[in-house]
Amino acid sequence: MRILSIDLDYIMGPSIGMYEDLFWNDNAATRWSNFFRFTKIKDKDLPFDKGHLCYLWKLFHKCLYNDVPVSFAYDHDNILYDIGDETDLEIINIDHHHDVLYSNDMWDAASDKDESIPLNKGNKHEYYHVKNNHDIDEGAWISYLRSQGRIKSYTWITSQNAMEQLDLSDFTYFRGLIPGMNITTKENYDIMDYDFDHMHLCLSPQYIPPVHWHIYTLFLISYETYTGKKVDLGEIGNKKFEMSIRHLNVTNEILH
Repeated sequence: MRILSIDLDYIMGPSIGMYEDLFWNDNAATRWSNFFRFTKIKDKDLPFDKGHLCYLWKLFHKCLYNDVPVSFAYDHDNILYDIGDETDLEIINIDHHHDVLYSNDMWDAASDKDESIPLNKGNKHEYYHVKNNHDIDEGAWISYLRSQGRIKSYTWITSQNAMEQLDLSDFTYFRGLIPGMNITTKENYDIMDYDFDHMHLCLSPQYIPPVHWHIYTLFLISYETYTGKKVDLGEIGNKKFEMSIRHLNVTNEILH
């Protein structure tokens, strides 16, 4: 199954470094409220890459023209609802983030104090919990699929800036973990003639400031106009795959 996954935060390369690690809150509206309240940064200080947006717009409409089934979400892990039980997945993910997995900050702190801790100890620790405890979120859906042996290949299309910020040890670990993993940019990877079986588009409101959320609305309007189908925003906003499996091990233990 050939999947195109688009995270709209791909367009935020010019400014995402100003906010992505600040004032985290599971509620995106609360996070952004705190961010603007306690910093001197304004909406106008958070531009997006117009070239990246045009690239997504063209690709999105090419898929619509080719009658590729489309799913929408706010958070990226919800793509797992739409993939279902499919295997032999060939995934192309256009995204500012790689979404393989991210090690907990405690490992960075531990490594600073103890140089004997091996590189990628944190990544291996996180993957253990993804595989054995279903501990995933929007930044670990790729490793979740890998833990089930369902990925045939994975291509991450991102910005040059995001590539340069990826730690070499992380990159080495990911390449060993994910079959056929490739990291590239839109300039170096042509997918306009690629035949997809499914396209997924997520907003990622944690990583796109509210002033730009209307861009997602434009994609929804275009989809509804072109296909004649209605997007159920209530369904999109009221479910998250991470929450649906968080207590799976607990349930299994109780029932068995």
